[in-house]
Amino acid sequence: MNRKSKVNIFALVFAGVLFGSLIVSGAAFYFYKYHCRQIFYFESYDSSRICTETRYSEKKDGDEEIRAFVDDLLLGPMTNRFKFLFSPGTRTEFCFSNGKELYVGLSKQALFVDSETFNMRKNVSLLRKNIVKNFTNINKIYIYIDGKPVFAEK
Repeated sequence: MNRKSKVNIFALVFAGVLFGSLIVSGAAFYFYKYHCRQIFYFESYDSSRICTETRYSEKKDGDEEIRAFVDDLLLGPMTNRFKFLFSPGTRTEFCFSNGKELYVGLSKQALFVDSETFNMRKNVSLLRKNIVKNFTNINKIYIYIDGKPVFAEK
């Protein structure tokens, strides 16, 4: 192989690596700009440990993002090894913020107790933890079930 062909091969490899890195960088920029990473906390079936799930969702503005997060959280875990926070079918009736305070209203379905969701105080605490860890601008959370406040924060 002569020197000229070695230089041509090197130039082609270099151009390929450069092009590939541009594609990867563009995809990463797109993903970062339009998606956000969220951590969900659920209790494990195997033990009483709190486990995490990572999900990526579209970025939204203000209260829309928090409401979408709470809606996703109420849908439950993606794996069957974690417990639901509230009984399946629970939905968000309202979710809005006022400065650093968040008001979340859950449907009456959240009151229904089953073998997974029998510890209401623990589940409300886990809901608060999920919100506070993912939205650091929220300091106080008021949770309502069927329009009535539950387990006020201390």
